[in-house]
Amino acid sequence: MYQPVRLLLARQGDWARYMHAVLILDDDLGFVFWLGEALTAGRFQPIPAQSVATAERLLRTLKIKVDLLIVNPAVPGATEFARELRRRQEKLRVVAALGHPDDLEIVVRDADTARSKPHILDELAKSEWREMVRGVLSGKSNRPARKAAGRESGS
Repeated sequence: MYQPVRLLLARQGDWARYMHAVLILDDDLGFVFWLGEALTAGRFQPIPAQSVATAERLLRTLKIKVDLLIVNPAVPGATEFARELRRRQEKLRVVAALGHPDDLEIVVRDADTARSKPHILDELAKSEWREMVRGVLSGKSNRPARKAAGRESGS
């Protein structure tokens, strides 16, 4: 089970059992928790942050480099944070988690791919997000993808 508090207590050596560290920057706590569970089940180490200040503090405290940033561009300062983190970590991959399709134009130049947050937070959507994360980390994503992850309500 996903336990964000345990993450804060982790030592550097604990990261070895996970394939990749994934920083999730989104102010939607429900989405962050749901995605953290999905990624943990796929042997990814999720690092949850609801603000840029929290994300910066976690990275500084844990002294790790993340492999992937999943970021909601609507979070204040998130786009600038993504640019700066990518400048510091060349191999960083970035996924924009979009709450609204209109947000796509904001992130096209800054993200490796963009995905709509699913309206239905179920096991199928978790599986789809895990596969998308694997694809992005393996370099198989299209830049930028306009495909929505998850199913839209009413579909």
